[in-house]
Amino acid sequence: MKNILIILALSFSYLFSYRGELVSFNFVDSLNVIEIEDYLGDEFNDFDLSTEYSAIMYAIQYETVDSFGNSVIASGMLAFPATINKAYPLVSFQHGTQIRRASAPSMNGFNALSRAMVTAGYIYMEPDYLGLGISDMLHPYHLKDVTAFTVIDMLRAVKQFCNETNFSQYNNQLFLAGYSEGGYATMAAVKEIEENLSDEFDITMSFPMAGAYDLSGVMVDLMLSEEFYPDPFYLPFFVLSYIERYSHT
Repeated sequence: MKNILIILALSFSYLFSYRGELVSFNFVDSLNVIEIEDYLGDEFNDFDLSTEYSAIMYAIQYETVDSFGNSVIASGMLAFPATINKAYPLVSFQHGTQIRRASAPSMNGFNALSRAMVTAGYIYMEPDYLGLGISDMLHPYHLKDVTAFTVIDMLRAVKQFCNETNFSQYNNQLFLAGYSEGGYATMAAVKEIEENLSDEFDITMSFPMAGAYDLSGVMVDLMLSEEFYPDPFYLPFFVLSYIERYSHT
């Protein structure tokens, strides 16, 4: 009986060990303070942005779950200050709608926001989301649970990366932000953390911006109206995602 219990315990440990596990990482780019300062000066010359730290970027791959609870590999971009003798706040930014897999953050190097955040002293991450980056499945567009898991599991993988590599260390501040689809992703992640994971994550502040939060109300009325809408591809993106998820139940 004892042996059976041990086998069962090991089996359950294996089944639930994949969430947020760091699978691999690879160097993408690095920028010194002068390079960042010149770029930000050209892009935002009306703002006096702090440029204190050089920046290093990696693409990481980690384990999460798909819409049906199956273990899958996701990817994302991680950037951090090059100075290793400090612990930094962690910022997860969730990007807006992308329709091309190669448009994912991990495949496109530094952008303006990653430059600005890292040089100011933040560890900065952007999940690609499932169906983008290295993931070749249909993107689960605006599906709450799987979207939240993709963000949360990358947070776990980033912490593992920091703990195992000693390239950078995080402190107890955690910021979540996102725009458009990223606003929805941020709201979904915050909801999951507050309801089920408050003993693991303590959110300092969240910024869910311009997300499609009212799908059955405002979104339906907009898509069924006869008013001109400049981005009609959003509707099939929603429909295909929901067919994929709920036709299997």
